[in-house]
This record gives sequence, structure tokens and C-alpha cells, in this order.
Amino acid sequence: MEDQLSALLRRLEAAPGIPVQNPTSSYWQEPPHPISNIQSPELPSSADIVIIGSGITACSIVKTLLECCRDSALDESKYPRVVVLEARSLCSGGTGRNGGHIKETPHEHWNYLRETFGVEGARDITRFRLKHLDDILKIAKKEGLECVAEARKVKTVDLHYDREFYRESVDQLKRFLVDMDGFLDPEIDAHWKALTGEEVLKEFGIDGTCGAFTYLAGALSPYALVAHLFDSFLRSYPKLHIETSTPALSITPLPSSLSSVNTPRGIIKASHIIHATNGHISQFLPGLRTKIQPVRGTMSVQVPSSQPAKFTTDDSLSFMWGKGFEYITIRTPPTDSPHKSSTPGPHWMVGGGLVHAPHEGLSEFGVTDDATISLQSKAYLLGILPSILPPPPDQPNGVTNVETLSCWSGIMGFSADALPWVGRVGERYSRRRGGAKEYVCGGYSGEGMVNAWGCGAGLARLVLHEMGIEVGMKGGWMVPWEMEATDERLERADIRNLATLF
Repeated sequence: MEDQLSALLRRLEAAPGIPVQNPTSSYWQEPPHPISNIQSPELPSSADIVIIGSGITACSIVKTLLECCRDSALDESKYPRVVVLEARSLCSGGTGRNGGHIKETPHEHWNYLRETFGVEGARDITRFRLKHLDDILKIAKKEGLECVAEARKVKTVDLHYDREFYRESVDQLKRFLVDMDGFLDPEIDAHWKALTGEEVLKEFGIDGTCGAFTYLAGALSPYALVAHLFDSFLRSYPKLHIETSTPALSITPLPSSLSSVNTPRGIIKASHIIHATNGHISQFLPGLRTKIQPVRGTMSVQVPSSQPAKFTTDDSLSFMWGKGFEYITIRTPPTDSPHKSSTPGPHWMVGGGLVHAPHEGLSEFGVTDDATISLQSKAYLLGILPSILPPPPDQPNGVTNVETLSCWSGIMGFSADALPWVGRVGERYSRRRGGAKEYVCGGYSGEGMVNAWGCGAGLARLVLHEMGIEVGMKGGWMVPWEMEATDERLERADIRNLATLF
């Protein structure tokens, strides 16, 4: 045990490194978008803003920069020059590898939020997260990407198998609904419901649960949304450059409030640098080591031979075990997917199994190698559906056979206090003196789809303000102050909190 803890501490305190160059193949990214490997013929030598990372955070930042400049009637010649650096192909990190769910679960952590940040703080954090569902779906609709990104609202079902955890969750849900009375969108408020095990069996045909929660959530293909949005930005924003296969290797402060971002293709001098790499974020912000921790997760695509009639692409599920959980969205097979099933029917996107990795999942903490998969997590995930789904109608004593089409891993960024880190950072974070202004945006703790877009949009407005480009706040994202990256928070955040939060 002592050797295991020593190895864990070494991983937690180590630099995460740049993304590996031979990651497992993510089903979402197949086939790749036409701009997945885009590069300029020559790397730009300078930029006003360099964004490291090309996932949903970077996408939100670029969209907000562009729209704020346009809406403020700024002359196009004065738009900031923006370079997005990506170590691999476009959106090949966590955004292109996750479960595809837009799902806020405040009832699971309401007591923690309430006790740590007070009722008002808990409300602000929760409303910020819940806002992502409508806003992301509105963006997809406005940009004509509802179909290609499969963006939709779903009824989500959390199936509970641990009685004590279920009772605690029921109590938290009751307190959450009381504390949020009058502060929730009526559509969202009306969907929260707790079910008994008997009601679960009657409504969904699944036996053996202690109970369940149903509420409103969303689902989509995050990779498709981000890749298509970046494609449209390139057509409308001449000062944007996306440089794939161009990892940042180091950052060196220079005179005149500039820093050089060193890459294998050359050096870019920039006055503003945004770190948007989530699980890899402490590579160039060493002060965040043990504050934002990389954690490797596992995803799969499975096709049940007998599709349960109670679940369609308008549903999503979670299996809750007290310790650990699995999450599922259901997808209509895309016609251009190279993954063909011998069984007709929807593809079930199944992720989780973290606590079944060695040492109750601790073996995956501090790991940034998404070229490999935890064997134990994979074995567990590939057996979960036959164990839980009802048997085929013609075989009441049998099990539902499941075909596995793909399995891959991805890197998350878990925050020591469960909240994202957003804002301008100084020497205590970067260990650099002088040079460019630097910013952080990440640490979503596996919940990027209800955090990243708003965090990126809020940060973009801050950067524009610090560049002297004034933009109005009407209709804009306001990042809760609890998520701000301050020196005081850096001192206070404790990695040991993760043991009680996740």
C-alpha cells in the first residue's frame, strides 16, 4: 500500500506532458472532419492571443472573441490575431472523447456546494451549469448544426443500486428543490422526479434498483459541433489560424510584455496566452499541479441485440453505485461511420468504470496516456449492459447479447475543489516572471459539457477587456466568482477533497 501511495503522489506532482501522439481511436472522430489536420503553410510568427488546446473551451473562446468584436462594431483591421495550437488533430482531446451528454446533477453535490459556498453561491454555480443545456442547443440550431451535431434534449434516468447513497441523494434533491424554489427554469424544475424501485420496474422494465431520478438533460456529438464551428470561424475570421500537429513545448517571457511560445514548427510571439487543455493544463502552469489533476476515463460503443423499447435516442441513463457510476447516451448510427453493426438499432455510448480500475480507480489519477485503456475498466464496461438490461422478450431467463463496436480512453481534468479554474494567472501559477498575460480555463472534473462553454465565453470577455476592447455584458456569460483562479484559492484548494467528492 505504501508503494502504491508513493507512486500516486509522484504522478499527482509530475508534469502531465504534452498529449501522446498515438491515442486510441475515438468513435466520435470517425470519419475525421475535413479540417481535422489543418495547418497554415507557415506558422504565424506573432499573435495577439495564443490558445493552447482546440476542444470546446477553445471553441467557445474563439466564438465569443469573434462575436464580441463584430457586435461592438470594431473595425475588422483591429480584430485580435488569434492562433489556436493543437498538439494532435483538431478536437482530439477530451471533447472528442467524452460521453456526449449535457447533464447537470446538482442533487449529487448540493450539500457540498451549499456548505462550502453558501446558498447564494450554490445557486449561482448551479444556474451557470444548467444554462449550458439551452445555450448549447441554441448555438447548434442557430448555426444549422442540430442534425450534424445530433444536439437534442433528452429525458435522463439515474438508476440507483446503493440504498444508502440513494437515500442521501433523495434528501439532497429535496433540499436542492427547496433552496432553488423560484430560481429554476420552469421546464427544468418540472422534470425532476424520484422513483421507487417498484416504479422503475414498472416504467422501464429494469429490476433490482433501489430507485431512480428522472430529469431533463441533453445529448450531442461534441466533436461534430466543435469541428463544424471551427470550420465556420475560419471562413468568417481571417485573423484566426488553427495549427494542428503543433504542440506548445515551452513558454519563455520576453521584454515588452510578450512571451514566445515554442513549437516544433517555430516560435510564436504573443501578448496573451490562454491555457485551455484541461487535464494537461498544469504542463505550463505548474502551480496547478495537484489542483487540476489528469484522470484517464474509458468510453465504448455498444449495440444491444434486443433494443429495450423503453429507451430511445431521446433518453440517457446512468447507473449509480454509491462508489462510481456509468453514463449512457443513445445515438442513431451515422451513415458515414466506419463502424458497422451486425445488429440493427441505435448505438449505446457507454462510459465509466473508473472505480473498477486498480486501487478503486486511483491507478487512473495522474495518467495522461490515452494511447492505452485500463483493462479492468474496459472489462467492466463491456459487461454492464447484459447484466442490467431486461432479457429479450422471447428469452425471459436469458440475457441481452451486446456487440462492442469500439472502446477508447480520454483524459479529464479533476479540480481539487470540484470547480473549474477561470481567469488571469500570475507567477504563482506559471512560475514565470514578466512576459505575456496568461489565463487559465479548465478543471471541469468530468463535467465539461455543463461548464466549459460558459467558462470559455466569460474568459474571452475578460481577455478583450484587458486588451482595451470594450464589449457589453448584455446576454453574456458571467462566470461565478467561486470559479475564479485566485492566489487565495490556489492556497486553499486541497487534492484530498477528491476522496469525498467523487
